Amino acid sequence: MESSISINQLENLDSIDLYLIEALQKDGREAFAQIADQLKVSPGMIRQRYNRLVELGYLKVVAVTNPLMMGVRKMAMIGIRTDGGKLMQVAENFPNSRKSFIW
Repeated sequence: MESSISINQLENLDSIDLYLIEALQKDGREAFAQIADQLKVSPGMIRQRYNRLVELGYLKVVAVTNPLMMGVRKMAMIGIRTDGGKLMQVAENFPNSRKSFIW
């Protein structure tokens, strides 16, 4: 089940949550212990924050493939702007095939 996050919900995030999100955006495999060291908190706290952010829908864990390694020889990058509330509706209208990748 997809969840949509409103701007008002971002107010529920503190500086630790925002740092954790930013760190994982840069390197999704960065160890919780490393992030905890940078923030001077325990790794358990980072793990709890991570689990809460996933549960609330702020973070989503996905595996992104390298299309070239998957046999795709031609690619195009297409940017689409849409109202945030219609993002999932727009994404659902794209072809759902092995040749279509949506990031």
